[in-house]
Amino acid sequence: MRKRKNVVRKKQTKIISSRTVVFFMLIVLLVALILTTIYASAIVKKSSQQPFEIRFVPYDFKVTKGAGFILDNDSLHFGEGEPGMTLSREINLSSSRKAFVEIYWEGEGNISVDINDFILDANTTQSIQFYLPITNNLALGNHSGMVYFNFYKR
Repeated sequence: MRKRKNVVRKKQTKIISSRTVVFFMLIVLLVALILTTIYASAIVKKSSQQPFEIRFVPYDFKVTKGAGFILDNDSLHFGEGEPGMTLSREINLSSSRKAFVEIYWEGEGNISVDINDFILDANTTQSIQFYLPITNNLALGNHSGMVYFNFYKR
């Protein structure tokens, strides 16, 4: 019978050269620089997407049974109408600066526009048609809301 020799194995430790450490540190630094650049560009892009001007116009309409009149020009008055009718108003929008224009609204009724998210050249006028259908579920009486015009740099 053979006897086994008790062999003690020593763990081998690798010695990392200074070149490897420097190379690893350069990789980490490069990755950090790339991530910082991406983050900074996202912040710049987000801040450049803020509108340089926001204008808002109140709107109102009245659901009635019968004829209505539109007499004012200080607001987007749609006037009066019966359920089943579609009220409309046209406005002319201009700006002294070239801008990307975004229109949105909050309030009662389901407004739509014939043009939205468009570029308005400096010193030009854009005609915009607003439509407001009066649905059968709207109660008789006065209704209102607000239309917002966001102007972004272009």
